[in-house]
Amino acid sequence: MSRELLSHLLTCCLASSLLTGLCNAAPASASCDSTECLTEALLRLELELGQLKKHVRNLEQSAWPIEGGSVAWQKCRKGVCHCGRHSRTVSCQQLRGLNSVPRRQVIPDSVEVLHLSHTHIDAIHENAFRGLFRLKELYVSENLLEVLPAKLFYDLENLSVLNLRGNRITELEKDLLVNNRLLTVLDLSDNRLTDIYEQEFSALSVLNYLTLRNNAIVSLRPDTFRYLRSLEHLDLSGNRLSSLPDTLFSSLKVLQILNLSENRITALADMTFGDNVRLVTLDLHQNALENLSEPLLQNTTSVTYLDLSANRLSRVSDRHFERLLFLRHLFLGYNKIKHLENGTFTALTSLEHLFLFGNSMTRVDNGAFRGLHQLKWLLLNDNDIKTLPANVFKDLGSLERLQLNSNEFHSLATGLLDNLPRLRQVQLGKNPWHCDCFILYLTHWLKLNRDKLWDRQPKCRGPGDLGGSYVINMTFNDVCDGQWRSMVSIKGRV
Repeated sequence: MSRELLSHLLTCCLASSLLTGLCNAAPASASCDSTECLTEALLRLELELGQLKKHVRNLEQSAWPIEGGSVAWQKCRKGVCHCGRHSRTVSCQQLRGLNSVPRRQVIPDSVEVLHLSHTHIDAIHENAFRGLFRLKELYVSENLLEVLPAKLFYDLENLSVLNLRGNRITELEKDLLVNNRLLTVLDLSDNRLTDIYEQEFSALSVLNYLTLRNNAIVSLRPDTFRYLRSLEHLDLSGNRLSSLPDTLFSSLKVLQILNLSENRITALADMTFGDNVRLVTLDLHQNALENLSEPLLQNTTSVTYLDLSANRLSRVSDRHFERLLFLRHLFLGYNKIKHLENGTFTALTSLEHLFLFGNSMTRVDNGAFRGLHQLKWLLLNDNDIKTLPANVFKDLGSLERLQLNSNEFHSLATGLLDNLPRLRQVQLGKNPWHCDCFILYLTHWLKLNRDKLWDRQPKCRGPGDLGGSYVINMTFNDVCDGQWRSMVSIKGRV
């Protein structure tokens, strides 16, 4: 019987079975000939048939020959793939003409690294890797695979790295990874996964790195990651998550890096990260957070990198950050923080980089940066700040980079930049500098610190003919002469 005929018969038989099941599953209250019933049944049948065709497509594929002995490497080199006996590597990547594994390509059973990336493979037989017991690294990224047979990786009991990035995988068979107990790196990013079950990871107790970035995952169950006791790096960015179960990460005791960026998360429970005591990096940028719990991370005091940019936060206070004693990098850009209160960052005694750009901020209290003696970078650009208190930077003796560009400054308070002995770079452009007497402090500072200006020399917005002139060139006569003459001409009053 031909392969094509067998596939056709399988499709017909299974389709018949599916249709029977759908009819039996129809609600008792719905008549067999009702439009609603038939439409629902046909839609479900269409989905099931679509999946069935993908499975049949896998069955149609041939598995390449796996051979042992030293002669196997000689045969391997006669195929289209590159074979390295000493490195125990076979590379079939970037063979654009492939839509399946090459049938005549001999694969030595002693291979340890196998590359099948950047081809057009859209289906694969479940026996494609059978007998490769010594394989340690498998790369099948950037292909067109949609369905993976349940037994595809069963013989790969020594596999430590599996890269499936950039395919079209919509779901994982629950037993797909059941025999890959030594897996430490799993890359499932840039696929079309919509759901994840805990059983899919049940054997991966030594997994160290897992990325599910850029899929279509809408929700996760509380126990999704409960078997991943050794996980240190988890990337869930670029999905469609709007909420997280309170205990989702509770079993990840050694987790160090967690990326939840580019989702739709609106709120975080008080103890969402309560058990992740070793967490170092937490990325939550580009979500929909409006409020933060106080404190944000109750037991996770080891965090050094926290990104909350591009959310909807309207207020931050010292209570949000009170336990983050080792935090060095804090990103709060592109939120809705209008007012920076006194002592907001007092607890962050180790902070080195603070990003507050793009908040439409209008007010900064005198003690907003109190206690930030280690701060090196402060970015306040792209806000609506008109003035800053003269002593607002008094604790920033370590500051090296300051960005005040793209605000609404007319002038700077006298002495504002005098308490920054280590300042190396400052940006002041794109402000409406008003060149009257109050601009002279900035003029004097620019003349003494030409080498520190990181962008173009700031220009006067006005008044009158001074518009377009460089602030650094202003003199007392240019900006104060008229005002001074008008003042001295006023007669004394008795």
